[in-house]
Amino acid sequence: MVQECDHPGRKTKFDLISVWKGERLVNMDSQAPNRVFREWAQTSDFFKGLRLIKAEQTYKNSRFDFYLETEDQKMYVEVKGVTLEE
Repeated sequence: MVQECDHPGRKTKFDLISVWKGERLVNMDSQAPNRVFREWAQTSDFFKGLRLIKAEQTYKNSRFDFYLETEDQKMYVEVKGVTLEE
């Protein structure tokens, strides 16, 4: 599955999103897990009292996918996706 992408300077005008392997759909988009996490964090009740979510945040010499704040917690979150399927 591809998605049209109209960014100047690209070699192709499409992004590879996923592929079918037999009857299994395999994700190829490395940013998809981050988008899914952000939507889930904002709409679920898992992080009670979520008041801030920021992407691509640094702490000292490290970069994390997200920084979250609830009413009583501050946390960094690293999201991992798997694109290998054997």
